[in-house]
Amino acid sequence: MEDNGWVASDSLVVRFDSKRPGGASLLSVAVAVDDIDDFDNSYFELMDDMKDKYRIRTPSTVVKNKDINRWVADWKVEDARVDIATSLLDIPSVETIQITETYFEPMWVDIYKDDDHSHERINAQDLLTGKLASYYNLVSIWKYVNKSGRRPTDTRKNILTDDFTGKYNRMWSELGEASNHLNIVPNGDQTYPLLSAADILMGYLEQEVYPLFEKNIYEHLREYYNEQSDSDAWIDSDSVNAGSDYEFERMIPLRDEGIRRAQHYPKPTIYIDRGNVGRKELESLDVMKYACQYAQENRGCVKAFDQTEDKYFISEGDIIVLLEGADPELKRYSELNHSVDLVQNSGAVDYFVSKLE
Repeated sequence: MEDNGWVASDSLVVRFDSKRPGGASLLSVAVAVDDIDDFDNSYFELMDDMKDKYRIRTPSTVVKNKDINRWVADWKVEDARVDIATSLLDIPSVETIQITETYFEPMWVDIYKDDDHSHERINAQDLLTGKLASYYNLVSIWKYVNKSGRRPTDTRKNILTDDFTGKYNRMWSELGEASNHLNIVPNGDQTYPLLSAADILMGYLEQEVYPLFEKNIYEHLREYYNEQSDSDAWIDSDSVNAGSDYEFERMIPLRDEGIRRAQHYPKPTIYIDRGNVGRKELESLDVMKYACQYAQENRGCVKAFDQTEDKYFISEGDIIVLLEGADPELKRYSELNHSVDLVQNSGAVDYFVSKLE
């Protein structure tokens, strides 16, 4: 029987100039569940109640942390986030939470060491916020997978992560080798319940824990599970820094070569060419929310169309959405690819609504 357990993560840059010189660390939280279908069903039931309770009026059944900020009244938003996040923590299929933090003392670091032409020396803080931050969501999953056998819970090797950018590193290769399935999901916190849960959990920790260090987070979650919850989820936390030579060498970029992510995007993929619609404007539009709902129901994803790269990965079942000001020549990608739908601007919302009925 195939393992139906999955692990997903979220990350953020934590800034605290008054607490540590240099003023920033990276934090990542991974959430592992023993059965993704059980978790999804519990999530949808919970979110139906929470959307009614806090009047969160999104057409999608998947809620992200920013939706709590947008919809909940000012005087309720903090309590709502605690209520929603702790209810997610209490879902019975939640098995393990892995917390990972990285902070560097001032130092020089060699990167791209496998690439003779691009070998470079960089300040550690610039490495932290300028390079590692873009793919630090992988670190807590990597730590979780590598701790197999050192906790009472099973290790889930089906990996789910939001989209990211970054240069090739050993950690990425080791995760790929260790995984049974590896899905990278653009806009994942709007389409996949487990990625939404990781996103909401991170927002909750940012609100409730100060200073936001991994030991403080561990103590906060441990206290919650010991005193307020019946869950027996396992909590683990680690700090990964330059003193951990083995781990540090695996995190840093080894070649000036981007991680290739496109083959790990789940299908069907909905490609949206924004045209002259801004990124933040798109996020507020119903077309984006209904597209995410369609992707969620079909285990696919939604991403901004990148003609340079995405043209090689368009395949049967994919959908191309052209918004106002999009290049009309992009229509040829649907005309010359088998069973690829194309929808344009004013018809896009109706298209997805009809698909969801």
